[in-house]
Amino acid sequence: MSEIVFRTCAVAFLDILGFQNFIRRVEEPDSEALNEFSRLQEVIRRQLIFTTSDTQQQNLFPSDLGLECIHISDSFILSAPISSDAHPGYSGLAAVSIKAIQLSHQLLGMGFLLRGGISVGNVYRTPKNIFGTGYQDAYNTEAYCAATPRILFHQSAAKALENDHHSGVKTTNLSIIMKEDHQFILDSLNTHWSYVGDDPDFNVLDVYNGYRATIIKNIADATDTRVRAKWEWAAGLFNAKQRDSSALIKLAPINIDNSSRFAFNLGAGQEYSSPSEWMDEFKSPRKYVTEIGVPKPEESE
Repeated sequence: MSEIVFRTCAVAFLDILGFQNFIRRVEEPDSEALNEFSRLQEVIRRQLIFTTSDTQQQNLFPSDLGLECIHISDSFILSAPISSDAHPGYSGLAAVSIKAIQLSHQLLGMGFLLRGGISVGNVYRTPKNIFGTGYQDAYNTEAYCAATPRILFHQSAAKALENDHHSGVKTTNLSIIMKEDHQFILDSLNTHWSYVGDDPDFNVLDVYNGYRATIIKNIADATDTRVRAKWEWAAGLFNAKQRDSSALIKLAPINIDNSSRFAFNLGAGQEYSSPSEWMDEFKSPRKYVTEIGVPKPEESE
């Protein structure tokens, strides 16, 4: 019998929103969604590739970092030791966060929103399973606290951020970390190429115009108010990111009011606030882009 060892790990539990209805469409005879489902599987597979090279590859992770993923239907469980003997300058919390953002980008590009919870705690991991309070806290954060399509830090992960460093930079100073009100969440729309895809020369305006069109379409098509609310939250985040990022300055914000099904006080000439005014709390603590590959020796602590 193998030895059971619990280790302190960063854990992310991630859930694809709207997946159940999508699978129902896939299962229909001669479904047009079947090709989309096949493409989704390929997108997910590519995002779970690691590098065995010692060279710096910003869009891939070193295979001996200990980052692992369990993928079951519409859920992902990412985990990594909070620190690595092989890569002492590499934060497991940053690694799990970066991979969650990469998955979020790929799924949004296909029309899906991702919601999740991130924690730090003890877990015992096997190739096909994970046990421990670290996992339970991540799951409960996604299931009961995240609510909107955000990736929310459990208090254990938020506390770990206080002393965590990655490649010599305090983790809270990485551009992947932001706040909504007083809660830490991930910047799942981060514009750095290594989070968006694998092409350093990608056209950022084309990609984010695609995200914008996807969000607008899903708001317009939503017949369930709960579904609509999730896409409206995504629109608010998009507007906040558009305002915050110089790379997106040429994009127009999403006019949530124009896509609304509802109107009140029709004779009163009601003035609506700008969607960008709703999102003042969405500000990154500030602005370092972390490199995903192995930190250079002088950058390690």
